[in-house]
Amino acid sequence: MTSVLFASRHLLTAVRDSKFVIPTAIPFERLRARELEECVYWLLDSMGAQELVWRVGTQGRSAADSGRDIEAHFHIASPNADLVRQKWWIECKGRKQTVEASATKETANNAQAMPEIDVLVIVTNTTFSNPTRNWVKEWQRSHPRPTVK
Repeated sequence: MTSVLFASRHLLTAVRDSKFVIPTAIPFERLRARELEECVYWLLDSMGAQELVWRVGTQGRSAADSGRDIEAHFHIASPNADLVRQKWWIECKGRKQTVEASATKETANNAQAMPEIDVLVIVTNTTFSNPTRNWVKEWQRSHPRPTVK
């Protein structure tokens, strides 16, 4: 696996005074947009994700990433001890407030339209609203693939 070393000055500024190596010490509330994506990228890398692709695009709401900021592959052990390759889409939602359902719907629908996606992870630096949690639960019930985490 080839990794490209990238450390933005924004992320370094956000974590300068923290114990960034310890996940509980990551200052998630201060991470926004690109910094949150970068942090999640490196966390996935440290978890053993393979073929990581950070879909860095334009800044702001016009960034067309088709519902994912990062693509990754994991090899998961199946019940019969085979390694199953899973394709993950990861969407980062850096917010000051809670994440509303409308912010997750397009992501979930885009992932569902791609049969090769096994797992969809929606990450935030804050919390998901209760209506968002309910919507995801209902969506997952009627759409068994991809698994939403």
